Amino acid sequence: MNTERERLSAQFINQSFVRKLDEGRVKEAADEGSRFIRSKLRQESFAREILQPIELSPDEIDRDEHTDQPKKIIEKEPDSTATFVTFKGSGQRTFFRGPRYSVFFGKVESQHFMKSKFELLTYQNDIRKILTDNSVKDMADVEDQKFIETIEAALDDAGSTLDKRSSDGAASIDGDNVTSFGGVEFLPLADSAVGANLTGNLGATQFTGEQLLNGNNFVARAAERDAGGATEISGSKFDLGAQAPLSKELIAQLFQAMTAKKLPIGKMLMSKTTFMEALKFDYNDVGNDIVSRHYDNGLEGEDKLFGVPVITTIKNDIIPDNVIYLFAPENYLGNFFLLQDATLFIKQEADMIEFWSYSSPGIGIGNTKGVIKLSGFKSVGA
Repeated sequence: MNTERERLSAQFINQSFVRKLDEGRVKEAADEGSRFIRSKLRQESFAREILQPIELSPDEIDRDEHTDQPKKIIEKEPDSTATFVTFKGSGQRTFFRGPRYSVFFGKVESQHFMKSKFELLTYQNDIRKILTDNSVKDMADVEDQKFIETIEAALDDAGSTLDKRSSDGAASIDGDNVTSFGGVEFLPLADSAVGANLTGNLGATQFTGEQLLNGNNFVARAAERDAGGATEISGSKFDLGAQAPLSKELIAQLFQAMTAKKLPIGKMLMSKTTFMEALKFDYNDVGNDIVSRHYDNGLEGEDKLFGVPVITTIKNDIIPDNVIYLFAPENYLGNFFLLQDATLFIKQEADMIEFWSYSSPGIGIGNTKGVIKLSGFKSVGA
């Protein structure tokens, strides 16, 4: 009975959709499809879960002095200090200058699809799903890919540490253990293992306090200089040691790295495969009630890890299975603006209907310290 009602409802929607096209109400049909796309895009894109998109009106857009490209200028809060004074004294007089950053926009567009309206009438399922399913997934993938590219650029900008053993930051001495180089933090290596085979010679499974304070990009492996090494960082080559397994200590150090920078903890982002590693934590790590819940229910409906909200994705081509990102809350991180949200455009000539979707997003990271990355750990099969 329920199935029959759903089928009749879909047929009614389809007939109504095609009738609008026949009567020349193409914009009305396109608006209906656009609303459907936007609701699905919010579910498909993890970038929209980390930064809430805000659609801008034309009078909120700023002009660029060099090009015709639109942008949005964001003002950051200026730093300030406090001082102790006597009742008859006064605080230090300071002239402040508010720093700013710009968010630029691009265009995301799906493939163009064509179909005869007579063929559309044969579908028993909702036409809006048929029109939007492929385009929504593709557009969400592009948004997420550009978001991660922006995050990686922010990590490159945040990283400024050099090898403490070299005054100029160069890495030219083979066999020299390196813990910080080119903005990347590596696990310390045991003193007895320096110059030896790195495999299995992890000196610790935790980073140092100095690394947590200064670093944003952490690799759960030891590193050693090698002119013929397979890994290149900032123009220098390294050999990397064994991968440390994902552990509660490493996850806790992500939180410590964020709080060391005096920033609150927002959300974590990882692949579903990585999140499933939580099933391997025993009750001493996460508590007996959580282990029992995972045993009974798996990870369905689970959205936190150690009390921190977690966004998971199956897009392991964008988020590898051995990478975790930790973000500060949105107001400490950046902005996601839309010149135009996802829109379905329909073009009809005789019985042939051409349709595609497009949007114009802009993502900006105003605080590069508000992103912490952990990678290089042994995830699957650890």
